[in-house]
Amino acid sequence: MTRMQIILIPTGFFLAAVALSGEAEKIELGRLYIDPLTGFSLRPPVNTARTRTSVSSCLVTWTRRDEKTGAILWTLSVFRRSDPDLKDADLQACSRRLATRFRTTDRFEADSVEVAPLAGRPAVTYRGVAKGRVRFWQRRVWVLRQKQDFLEFRISGPTNMRNHLDEICSAVLATLEITDPVRAKVQRKTNLDRGGTLLAALTDKKLAALIRTGPHWFLYRRKGQAVGFMRQVELPATKSGKSGCVVKAWIWLSGPGEQVMRIRREMFTAADRSAETWVEVGWLRTDRKTTRLSERGSKTGEQIVCKVIRDGKAKTPRSVTAPKANYLPRAMVWLLGRMVNSETPASYAFATYDATGNNFNLRTFTVEGPEEIELSGRRVQAVRVTDQLSADAPPATMWIDKKGNLLIMEAAGGLVMEVATGQAVLRRFPNAEEIIKTMGP
Repeated sequence: MTRMQIILIPTGFFLAAVALSGEAEKIELGRLYIDPLTGFSLRPPVNTARTRTSVSSCLVTWTRRDEKTGAILWTLSVFRRSDPDLKDADLQACSRRLATRFRTTDRFEADSVEVAPLAGRPAVTYRGVAKGRVRFWQRRVWVLRQKQDFLEFRISGPTNMRNHLDEICSAVLATLEITDPVRAKVQRKTNLDRGGTLLAALTDKKLAALIRTGPHWFLYRRKGQAVGFMRQVELPATKSGKSGCVVKAWIWLSGPGEQVMRIRREMFTAADRSAETWVEVGWLRTDRKTTRLSERGSKTGEQIVCKVIRDGKAKTPRSVTAPKANYLPRAMVWLLGRMVNSETPASYAFATYDATGNNFNLRTFTVEGPEEIELSGRRVQAVRVTDQLSADAPPATMWIDKKGNLLIMEAAGGLVMEVATGQAVLRRFPNAEEIIKTMGP
């Protein structure tokens, strides 16, 4: 359900479903993945599922599965490595020492060892087989960042795919860039401090003043053609003795061919963020098959519990602790344009919950400044802002009015969402009200 967490633009859900239609003949790479805090970027292969973790040395993994059986074909992972024994050592000597260690600890036998620069940094590459109950061919590339700190890039899969895996790894590493994370960390702290201050100042009275009951309507367009709509409502609410607000949304979006996606969301948050609930239900129809997904979560105090169901199969990860100062509830995402000071350019960073990884993304909302735009055939004054769902995601560009209300949003994939009247939506989609009723109140 990670993709369905994109609050206003659920295009990634479509792309994920379409991308898994078949194995590519050539090495195709996806959009740029950026980890500014570790200090690297690369383009991973398409048709892979990404998993990030912060509880081990493994930073991120991309997994390719067989589209018929769902079995894992291969994985590409990035690890953070640090070894005092390798500090300031000659890389040729390091390469031999590491090969011996791999043989002992991982049962990885290197058939070849190559010392050559990569992305402007010293690097050593190992190709060989990890022996065990199941044998895997692996390519391990250790890139020296500084002194004793390395990044390891590892692809692992069946031995009979070694040539193809080697090609994939080479294509990905050709896009690798190593960056200095210090500046990014300083900027992140500034943005987090600003976001935390904004959230701490929110009271019951201030939250109530931000609510616009609606309903509010939006049209989705792709290449100028209307392809969907959204109806959204905000209401004051009280749950478990906590005053707050409820945000509801109903989304209908058509894709290529006969693809249709429907999403219903209902999110509550207390003003002090001590209580939160959300329900997100989605239906994706492709090739006469309908996939149903749902996500139900709650936050009590600082603990978050979430249950995800896909085609009747439930998954309930362990509870996680939300970052107290910067946790942004889902309902508040819809209010951000009205919460920030739209007259002063600045970036605000928050922690948002990601159900797929059962962890948190760094979400950055940036006010860029005033800009004149065209809206429904007329020129209007607006404020340009961007919303980046995570550090590696391309930001959506939005234009809000002086009160912080959304006018237009453009996604990196080309989907545009524009504010509209209910009459305008019904003229283009006469059965919109009936569609919404099928999704529930």
